[in-house]
Amino acid sequence: KIVLIAGGDGKGAEFDDLVEPIQDFARAVVLIGRDGPQIADILPDTIEMKKAGDMASAVKTAQTLARPGDLVLLSPACASFDMFAGYAARGHAFAEAVKALMPSLPNVQGVQESTGVH
Repeated sequence: KIVLIAGGDGKGAEFDDLVEPIQDFARAVVLIGRDGPQIADILPDTIEMKKAGDMASAVKTAQTLARPGDLVLLSPACASFDMFAGYAARGHAFAEAVKALMPSLPNVQGVQESTGVH
């Protein structure tokens, strides 16, 4: 399962298309940024949701929600400019927050930082 970190500046977007994949694949969602609450509003109560004020808190919260074998995924579905200088800065903040937790995590398989569009 996935623990998803999502949110940011949605720029007026609708998030309804996220409901089905989140229901199918996510254990929980950690919401960040200005439009995190808008994402929360469209998700069913069966999805565990937590809010975080910054990336370090989001990663720590995701770590507490994850179970062995889960994947913590930053896939914000939003622009980054409400919290960061750009998407690369947001990705870097995520990678650094994960790396900061690694000494206390017994089974982490590594951090992959990708700031490109694939």
